[in-house]
Amino acid sequence: MSRLQLAIHKQVWVPPFGAIVLIFATQAVQEAKQGKSLDASSMLKVAAEAIVGVAGACALTVGTARLLGGSPSVLRALAVSFASLWMTFSPASFFPPAGALCALFVERVVAKGPLPGFEYALFPCSIGVALLLISTRVLASVLARLVGKSQAKQHRWGGRFQELPTSTERME
Repeated sequence: MSRLQLAIHKQVWVPPFGAIVLIFATQAVQEAKQGKSLDASSMLKVAAEAIVGVAGACALTVGTARLLGGSPSVLRALAVSFASLWMTFSPASFFPPAGALCALFVERVVAKGPLPGFEYALFPCSIGVALLLISTRVLASVLARLVGKSQAKQHRWGGRFQELPTSTERME
C-alpha cells in the first residue's frame, strides 16, 4: 500500500492501470514529437473519451452487481456486455481498458470482499485515469525537452562523436 492510499483511505492502484499507462504513453510520445504533449485541447479530448468510457462502464457494472448480487457467471457476462454496449452507443467514449476495470470489480463481488459502491467508478477508475493521462503527458514533455537539448549539443559538435582510441592503438 502506498502512503497516499493510506492517507486518503481509497484504493489508488488497480492492475489495469498498467495497460492504460502504455496507451497514454504511446499517445504522449506522438504528441511530444509534434511539440504538443501538454496541449490542453488534445489532453481534454483524450481525457473525455477515457473518463466517460471508464465511468459509464464501471457505474453500469456496480449497478448490475447491486441488482444481481454475487452470481459469478451472469454478473461477468453482463458486466462485459454492459461495458461493450456503453462504448458502442457512446463512440466518443471508446476506451477498451474500461472492460478490465469492470472485470476487476466483478472479481471483488465473486470473492465476497469488501465492495466499494458507485464511488468505484470515480475513484480509483476515473480519477486514476485522469492522473495517469496528466503524468504521462508531463513526463513525455520533460523527456522530449531533454532529448531536444541532447540533440542540440550533438549538432554543435558536428553531429557525431569521435571514438576513443583502443589500448592497442594508443601503444602504436
